[in-house]
Amino acid sequence: MKKSHWNTIREQFPRKGFSSATLFIWICDFILLGLSFYLFQLKGVYIILSWFFLTTVLLHAYLFQHEATHNTLTRKITTNDFLGHLFSWLIFMPYLSRKRSHVLHHRYTGHPTLDPANKRAIDFFSVLSDKMSRKLEFVWKYWIPLFVLNDRIGLWRDPFQDIHKNYNSLSLKKERKYSVIYFSLYLLALIILFSSSLLVTALFWYIPALILLFYLEELVNLPHHAETPLLDKEDKPLHFSKQYLVSHSCKHVPVWSNFFLLNFNRHIPHHFFPWVSWNQLPQLDEKIRMNIDPGLIEDKTRNEIKWSITNRKRSILDIMGHYFDKR
Repeated sequence: MKKSHWNTIREQFPRKGFSSATLFIWICDFILLGLSFYLFQLKGVYIILSWFFLTTVLLHAYLFQHEATHNTLTRKITTNDFLGHLFSWLIFMPYLSRKRSHVLHHRYTGHPTLDPANKRAIDFFSVLSDKMSRKLEFVWKYWIPLFVLNDRIGLWRDPFQDIHKNYNSLSLKKERKYSVIYFSLYLLALIILFSSSLLVTALFWYIPALILLFYLEELVNLPHHAETPLLDKEDKPLHFSKQYLVSHSCKHVPVWSNFFLLNFNRHIPHHFFPWVSWNQLPQLDEKIRMNIDPGLIEDKTRNEIKWSITNRKRSILDIMGHYFDKR
């Protein structure tokens, strides 16, 4: 897309604040959360339905903390970040580290070292022995969400690593402080639940849904940048108007895409304009297709479920080996 067209669209989609669509989803989530807890107490087959509802709520927490990293939940940054902390705490993800990492991901999409998401994968899998590659293939084939777990652990560890040139900066000190606060609150929650004799019940209700969330995160995230070219280390960052070259969208599926995923499948429009909120992405998608070859967008659009089912049968090194296999 020409930058002139990109600038024109940018003027038509300014950053907006809190929306009625977001409020509607939150009301739905409160209802689903209550239903989940009620059904869990009924036991039997109702527990499965309870986990389904709770997983939906946690998936929305993941998606809304993603919105918060772009400051799109509210116009007031302090309120936006408070909500980001709340949603992140619920899904065991440090918000400030995630926000810093995700902003850099959009600034340096496709770069092997400056995009933190790529760097975490490359650092972890940088030198694969034959034994390690066999384990990786096993993990991939049997749908174990290793990439999500590696990213989650990396986000927690990152502000504590002294490899940062600005290790003693106020921002990283703040990230470390909030990590301590998060774990203190987790400990407090465990103590309260234990003293109320609800610990086992709460964990049996929550942990399976959290594990399902990890699977869903990998399901909806990997197709966006898998099988895309990596930039060279010396390459300049791609402007937002060019990031479709290293990104994919996923096809719109009614209800699944707009209610469950909150339009997260429209990843190319999101990379064109990261500050556009989730409920505006369908209109933005249409506008982009009017200013770029629609066939090009279609060629870079896939079905995330079909993609995952098909590619779990392939070698992970054939799909993403260029990211981390340095043998």
